[in-house]
Amino acid sequence: MTDGGRSWGPIGVDQWIQGAAALGLEQRGPQVWLVGPCPGCGHELARDITAAIGVGLVDGAALDRLSITCNCGQVHAGRAADARPAGCGAAGSVQIVTR
Repeated sequence: MTDGGRSWGPIGVDQWIQGAAALGLEQRGPQVWLVGPCPGCGHELARDITAAIGVGLVDGAALDRLSITCNCGQVHAGRAADARPAGCGAAGSVQIVTR
């Protein structure tokens, strides 16, 4: 596994906002996942958000902020190999809005 050239640690708010725009929702059976490239390292991150968003959001409904931490599973320099979630340490929040 590779760290993609990024050491473990937090990223700036501007970098998080720009990168989080590429995250999307994916239906996996009855579950809803937030997926896409991590705003910090670019590796694939995936989080089951089914319980967080609840059931039956109507069009235009918005979930308050949902905290997300990179869980790409890749080893990043400066992070203990057994740390969980395994990832680059980038974290921030997203708002889920249905369309």
